Amino acid sequence: MYRTVAIASLLSVLSLIGCQPGLTEKDIVGTWNGQLSAADIAPADVPQQFKTMLAGQTLAYNVTFNEDKTWSVPISLGQFFNTTVSGTWSLKEGKVETVTTTAGGETTLWTVAPDKKSITGMIRNASVTLAKSP
Repeated sequence: MYRTVAIASLLSVLSLIGCQPGLTEKDIVGTWNGQLSAADIAPADVPQQFKTMLAGQTLAYNVTFNEDKTWSVPISLGQFFNTTVSGTWSLKEGKVETVTTTAGGETTLWTVAPDKKSITGMIRNASVTLAKSP
């Protein structure tokens, strides 16, 4: 009898664990903040001298994911360079896929941390981790 109750209890607990919700669009919507080196995101055709000048520059990389499945990130190097990169996003097998519709059409696959408080992806040659704003 005890064994039957113990097995039933264990199965109940396992079924509850299995029913925990996975990654949802609601988990992604919002602003995610991070930084990266300006040299790391410079296009391949930028002269090496310019990349060397950028090497010491750190950019804020704050991505906003919207409910309508669009995203955007303003990029600024003070008075020298200001733009906004944007595109669309979707959930793919537990990850976030972004497709840039401006500035080159790049696709990035973001891995979401188990606690859903950070995401990590590759922007050109740089690994970037972003933390979700509260």
